[in-house]
Amino acid sequence: MLLLSKAARLHSSGGGILLAALLLGLPIQGVAQFTGTLLLPRGSFELDARADFVEASRVFAEEGPPARLGQALLGTPLTAEVFPALVEEEERLRTLVGQPDTDLRAGTFSGRFEVNDQRAILRAGWGVLDRITVGASVPLVRRRIDAGLAARLDGANVGRNPSALSNMVEFRSALSGAMEDAQTNVDSVCQTMGSGSPECAEAQETLGGVENFVGELEAVLDEGFLFPLEGSTPGADLRLRWADQRAALAGLDVGAPEVLPLAVQAIRHQDVGTHLVGPVWGLDGFPLETPETTVEMGDLEAHLVLGLLDGSEIELPWEVRIRSSVEVTLRLGTGTPDSTALLAPVVEPRGVSGGGLRVVTDLVRPARLGLRTEMAWRTFRDGTGRLLGVDPEAPWNPAAARADVQGGPGDQLRISATPRFILAPGLSLGAGWQWIRMAEGQWATVASGEDAPSEVRRPALSQHRAALEFRFTGWELDVTPGVRFPVEVLGRASWTFAGSEDAARERRVEAGLRVRRDR
Repeated sequence: MLLLSKAARLHSSGGGILLAALLLGLPIQGVAQFTGTLLLPRGSFELDARADFVEASRVFAEEGPPARLGQALLGTPLTAEVFPALVEEEERLRTLVGQPDTDLRAGTFSGRFEVNDQRAILRAGWGVLDRITVGASVPLVRRRIDAGLAARLDGANVGRNPSALSNMVEFRSALSGAMEDAQTNVDSVCQTMGSGSPECAEAQETLGGVENFVGELEAVLDEGFLFPLEGSTPGADLRLRWADQRAALAGLDVGAPEVLPLAVQAIRHQDVGTHLVGPVWGLDGFPLETPETTVEMGDLEAHLVLGLLDGSEIELPWEVRIRSSVEVTLRLGTGTPDSTALLAPVVEPRGVSGGGLRVVTDLVRPARLGLRTEMAWRTFRDGTGRLLGVDPEAPWNPAAARADVQGGPGDQLRISATPRFILAPGLSLGAGWQWIRMAEGQWATVASGEDAPSEVRRPALSQHRAALEFRFTGWELDVTPGVRFPVEVLGRASWTFAGSEDAARERRVEAGLRVRRDR
């Protein structure tokens, strides 16, 4: 803030002249500016604040249009084969409908996942020498997964337990009265014909059969969360069984409700969490809905910048100035690891140590054109950590829900080129291209369930992005003699237009402000 206020006091009049000239299109004497330079003059101190917003809801497919993020989770059939928590429920329902081979199907998962990654990167730099700059940066990260996961009835033969519905409440009340009447009639037969008579034994046997069915029905309604669905084969089987019980009650001179209500709705959201997701992931291990998130510190980085070319004109048929520098980075894995392997990575991994090398070259013609190129390579050290969903082919396998692993993500390579048109001294618009490739990541499973894979691999991913940017650079702009406006402002929007299979289709917005104080 002190730097900003000082800059404002020094250049209030000059800044107004510059702004008016830019707006009115008046010519200003000056030269095209270098942009985004990493190197600082000797003794200069710089503060750099940048905000980065990334959103991704789809990933590229091998063929066809992009698929939804988390596709391995969506469309999953809700069966006992996939969800072990449904095994007991399936056995209970098989007994109720009288079909021991019936396979329970509660529908499929539907929903959405959208990753929103927000970063504020704070960087400070100091010019040790004219060609040597040192600095450090720390990102503040807030990752949020906008999520919604629910069940739908596609292919289902069971649905939400209808015990709370009015027709089922009325049915159970009428059934309870019918059973009381049946017991009274059986007692009367045994008292009239004698407790050892064939008539008494037959009446008791009939009542016992109905009581067994009612006990099975009450257990499902009171303890389960699923019930045979209207229009399904298990529903038809259950009603046939109920018709037999009604006939048995009629033989005891007792009337009973004609229709046994069935399920008509998909299972509830809370049932999805409690009975399906919870037993596999734990209720805090997988987002059923958008969670509240907090800002966390990312990985600290230390930087060393060496100047290669200083911007002097080179001998070509046309006037070209080139400035180039190389940056060496040491990365400390101080951030919180992002462990969800099922969702495609949107940005580079966190909580991982490593290093990097970046070469930035800026070419300008004093007239109207410029070209900024960048090549960056990052490498990440192997380490130990905990991953979620280590078996993407079976995301609901409890044995593979979590695993302690040893290994690390693959190296990252980024190449970009941004031609720009200089509207006025210090002010430029650019349109560029960026290619990113993340090499294959490998982890060895240290501790996990018996059925979990012994090795976890994340395939290599690549993206092609297009970008539009706006920059105002005032490092070398003499608004008034001997006074400079030491600020650079950046605004950039980019989007991924192509990528390898499972690479995220991102939309990204960046904004930055750099303030420098020269000695």
